[in-house]
Amino acid sequence: MKKILVLFFILLEYPTIGLSQDIQHYRSIADTTHNAQLKLVALDSVISKSRNIDNDSFIVFSIQYIKLAKEIDSIESAAKKAMNLQYILSVKKNDSRKAITIIDEVLANKYKIKDSFLLGGLYLKRGGANYRIDINESIKDYTKALNNFGQKDSIYKADTYLFRGQAYSNLGKFVPAGEDYKKAYTLFEALKDYQYMLFSQQGNITMYSINGFYDKAKKERTLLIDKLTELKLDHLLVMPYYNQSLDYKKQGDKKLQKKYLLKADSSLTDD
Repeated sequence: MKKILVLFFILLEYPTIGLSQDIQHYRSIADTTHNAQLKLVALDSVISKSRNIDNDSFIVFSIQYIKLAKEIDSIESAAKKAMNLQYILSVKKNDSRKAITIIDEVLANKYKIKDSFLLGGLYLKRGGANYRIDINESIKDYTKALNNFGQKDSIYKADTYLFRGQAYSNLGKFVPAGEDYKKAYTLFEALKDYQYMLFSQQGNITMYSINGFYDKAKKERTLLIDKLTELKLDHLLVMPYYNQSLDYKKQGDKKLQKKYLLKADSSLTDD
């Protein structure tokens, strides 16, 4: 029995050990080869294998990759890695300024980027980093992203409108925020991305709620509930029902607060 348990734990550890050996193998190639293309491939392997496992290695080797890609004039490859690096630096490491600097260095060669997804994406990611430092700058970046995305980039345009709407809302600029939330809602609905369609409309409704326009919030929330019911997306109803209960709580209406809490609970149970 003890031998079986030992074997079991060895098998559990094997994937981690194997992955570590793989990373070390490609790190060795990256450190020793003088062939730029081979080094780029090796660095790419280290980055992909360390992602979500070792943030420090992911950052170090992503930066090496970006530097080398720029040196050999592979700017679009550098752009991809700069975009992937932004979240780790901004959120995991709380170093948005470094993320912005890296993206800026890639954007210095933006005339060499032909893919609209990459060019728009760089501004979108820089906007995400700037959001944590200067919301006005993030709005400028989101606008540039929208100006650079192409027709095939609808999902990214929808994301950008949603993020810019949130930025405007945080600044108290409710009219442009509402316009962006509506554009995001329309795009997400057309793409049948109903989860984010819900988020877009909820952003709009929240603006009414936090400013005390409870009747307007209720009206818009009812329209959203009707839409979700029409689409047979009952499992998404928990959010609007719960938020409506919170609005009734703010108004001191305990009876209706309880009613909508029960509706939220029922939607959650039905899921």
